[in-house]
Amino acid sequence: YRVNGLPTRSRGINDSGRVAGWLTDAPGSSKGFVINAPSGGGYVNVAVAAADYIGVAGATFTFAEGINNAGYVSGSADMAVGGSVGYVAAPPAVAQIADLSTQIGGFGLPFGTENALQAKLRAAQAAIAAGDISGACGSLQALINQANAQAGKKLTRAQADAIIAAANAIRASLSCV
Repeated sequence: YRVNGLPTRSRGINDSGRVAGWLTDAPGSSKGFVINAPSGGGYVNVAVAAADYIGVAGATFTFAEGINNAGYVSGSADMAVGGSVGYVAAPPAVAQIADLSTQIGGFGLPFGTENALQAKLRAAQAAIAAGDISGACGSLQALINQANAQAGKKLTRAQADAIIAAANAIRASLSCV
């Protein structure tokens, strides 16, 4: 396979079938990527949004070399100023969960309501850290269900919609079904 039709190198795969590698996105430049392993036979072109590439700030070349079962990517980068560095990148879902937690914290909700929502996010985060993507998907679905149930009650419709949209985006990044 190739990612976005570009020269592609795979470097690691985890038990969930997530593949880490790197591609040449322009002459003299590379970025890392994470995809679901292609299935079936023959050549396929896998689409990845450029915004989802892994790039170390100030690096001309970023190489994603491995991925663990929690989705953390490790690799190296050649810096434009010379030398190289190693890095570990959190999976997008981890960063999105942190952002959603901050957003919920800013709503000024009653303690019990906020705690119940945050507990579902903590459960999703713990499941990701344990490599239990199915468990994380379930916790995020429980969050969506709670936001729907509390819309117009403990949550405004706008707050509930924001939580649901963010949780659905995290579920999509985890390839939840």
